Amino acid sequence: MKLKVFFKTSQHGNKILITADSVTVIFEQDGDVREKRFKGAFQTLLADQTFVDFLSSNLTGLCAIHLSHEMIFERPVELPYVVRNDYKNVLQYELPSLLPLHESKIYCDSFLIGEADHKEYVMVSLAMIKKHIADELINHLEKIGLHVKNICAPSSSVSSHIYQFVNLEAQYKAKNRTLIGGLCATTMVLGLLCFNVWLGIMDERIAFLNSHITELSVKSQSVLALEREIENFEKLEHFYRAKASRMRFEYLLEQLTGAIPEDSWLSNYRQAGRKITMSGTSPNTGIIIEQLSQTQYLTDISNNGTRIRSDSERTVEQFTLSMRIVGGDDDE
Repeated sequence: MKLKVFFKTSQHGNKILITADSVTVIFEQDGDVREKRFKGAFQTLLADQTFVDFLSSNLTGLCAIHLSHEMIFERPVELPYVVRNDYKNVLQYELPSLLPLHESKIYCDSFLIGEADHKEYVMVSLAMIKKHIADELINHLEKIGLHVKNICAPSSSVSSHIYQFVNLEAQYKAKNRTLIGGLCATTMVLGLLCFNVWLGIMDERIAFLNSHITELSVKSQSVLALEREIENFEKLEHFYRAKASRMRFEYLLEQLTGAIPEDSWLSNYRQAGRKITMSGTSPNTGIIIEQLSQTQYLTDISNNGTRIRSDSERTVEQFTLSMRIVGGDDDE
């Protein structure tokens, strides 16, 4: 029932619903949305030429894959309330202890459910599918001329939420734009050549142009090779930047935790770009500031605090500390 509702609320287009024992194909024909259901596992049906011919003749272009919630691994996760605004980064750090497989062997997605009953934690729903299963689905469909734009699955805990494990739509659109641009450029070049021939350019002139076209073709291959090298370099740069950012986040989290004495209490934490703000109570806020000042990654540490008296007649400070992370982009 949940998957039926999911299909009705999704946008029009080719869709393939896969469960453990059936495959349902949603497609448009003569302006109407039609549905065809096949019994059997998807891998088994691929050996049936009738099923393959049906997909090839009725589905064209991009199609969406929707898995039933029984085909994914889903679990709730409790995270500290203070990291609710940055839970995806914290969840990424905790993935090795939360999943049954290494993160390189899975596709995963998550969303924030809400506060836990005791309100010191927030609840996050985490879901995953095995990477090799998703990749096999994509490869099988590409062999029969179909391109997968995304792989989704509904949540079993929140009926209105859809997990999205793979999204290739932007990649295919970029390839199409490149192909159309190349075809337009090729058409323009051919048009110019035909126009010159039509005007009666001499054979020597044609040979001269052909030699230059060959030279440009060789140079274009060099340019394409250089573009591939630049693309690989950008991927490596992105990887190492993300790795460095993650290592610094782990170090900062360790420093912030170590700076809070056992007799102090942190009630709120917020990070916006390079700016960090946290508040709580402590008998001696100066000790916390001194500890934070010793790390090389924090600067501009300031305290706007007022003194209050607790029920035990012990003087404590209610503090609000603000600081900035050294270096990086100042996105506030």
